[in-house]
Amino acid sequence: MKHKLVLLYQSEKSLEILVKKDSKSSSIALPSIAHEEMIPLSERQGLKCFYATSKTKIKHSDYQWLDLIAIEEFEGSDGAIVCEALGKLWGLFDEGHLTIPSLFKKGHFNKEEITFYGGTFNPWHEGHSECLRKCPAKNIVIVPDSSPWKDRSLARCYYKSYLEICRKFEKTNYSIFPGFFGLEQPNPTSHWIRRLVSTDCSFLMGDDNYKALFKWIDIEELLLNLSNIYVLSRDHSLESLEAVTVQAKEHNPQLNVIFLGDHEFKSLSSTKLRKR
Repeated sequence: MKHKLVLLYQSEKSLEILVKKDSKSSSIALPSIAHEEMIPLSERQGLKCFYATSKTKIKHSDYQWLDLIAIEEFEGSDGAIVCEALGKLWGLFDEGHLTIPSLFKKGHFNKEEITFYGGTFNPWHEGHSECLRKCPAKNIVIVPDSSPWKDRSLARCYYKSYLEICRKFEKTNYSIFPGFFGLEQPNPTSHWIRRLVSTDCSFLMGDDNYKALFKWIDIEELLLNLSNIYVLSRDHSLESLEAVTVQAKEHNPQLNVIFLGDHEFKSLSSTKLRKR
């Protein structure tokens, strides 16, 4: 089976990645070489994927080192593989071994107290931005995600989409976690939250997601790991959400549910915007 490798090198000024040279194409591709310390990533259709870090800049006639944030787009599924590899090195699930560019992860990021804001964000719109503006939490991590059950464009480069979100929030306090963007396997929230190094986790979401909270996989375990849920109004009245709050507090009496109120962008929908 064919394999792809994300090989990263930490220079003094940047995080560099080894890529394949192709003078006939403007696209950037990952190498299919072996490295002594390759760590497996999730398997993709017809492809085994790995990542590794290098202490030296390996020289090879067919490959070159490039500053990662200078790359706009990877070919095929390579962008999604890069996103997953960056997530492994980002420091959410361990101490992290590389300096992640501040475009992706802000220097003042506090791993001990995190509020996660997840979604497909395809495309990002003002309703998403209003969620961030209204949330009082100080350390918010945006988590672009993709569902393996939904149709996805084969032409989409997840790294390119990730960069677009990062640049939108470059001059803010928000960090953007890439590790789940473009995964081809199910990735229930309850499965990854138990692996976090953070001891204080909260979620930010729209009221449509909150209304469907008890359809989430292993929601009882997930609730036990949360300190706060911040909910922005969209489709539902506070009265219609009360039953969800009562049930959530039965599983975690210490949980705080904070409703962030109404806003002018609640009619916006990524699904509707894609259909235009």
